[in-house]
Amino acid sequence: MIIPNYIPISLISHNYIKHQWDDWDPYEIINLPDKETITNLNKVTGRAMLIFTLGCAEWTIYRFNRLIPKDDLTYDFLEAFWIYLMNIEKALPPETTDEDKWEGPIYGPINMALATFYSSIHISEYGLPIENSALSEQISLHVLIDKLPFLKWRIQILKRLEDYCESPNKNGNEDVIPREILDPTISLETIIGNRIQLINQLVESVDFKSNKFLRELNP
Repeated sequence: MIIPNYIPISLISHNYIKHQWDDWDPYEIINLPDKETITNLNKVTGRAMLIFTLGCAEWTIYRFNRLIPKDDLTYDFLEAFWIYLMNIEKALPPETTDEDKWEGPIYGPINMALATFYSSIHISEYGLPIENSALSEQISLHVLIDKLPFLKWRIQILKRLEDYCESPNKNGNEDVIPREILDPTISLETIIGNRIQLINQLVESVDFKSNKFLRELNP
């Protein structure tokens, strides 16, 4: 899966880090969820919250694009998550563990971003993952050196998700939402009018055999 257009990789990916990290209690150094973000997420569906959570995870992961291998397992997780959100539930990979790989100032935040998506799914089984979804952006903000591109994107996407969820043309509150909802350059009209096509395009673009978590599935 290629890096999406809405991730300004040249601006956010650096070969050094400036953030602090604490493997013992990472939540201690991550800011609490933003109240305005919580208010905005209250206006969207649970499915939209999962999309937002995964979008934030992408910013966290691609911030380390120059510091982790191109074939890192992290990208298999990310790809499998997107396939899962396209309504292929068997694509959901097993949760990460506390092995050494997922520790330190690089893999620690990555693991936290992945875990936040997992927990959002679990919460969605009996409620709405509002605060959990809002927490995901704080992980991104913690690791990003230049935070402005993310903040601009966040404002746009929360409004887009709200507008999408209010649209009378979509089919139900919990329908699959195309990944393009996270790309401000693509109009909502285009997304709504081509929803099924966009979903199918994403699934067809993935090489299932090259992904550790997808190779046993038939798309």
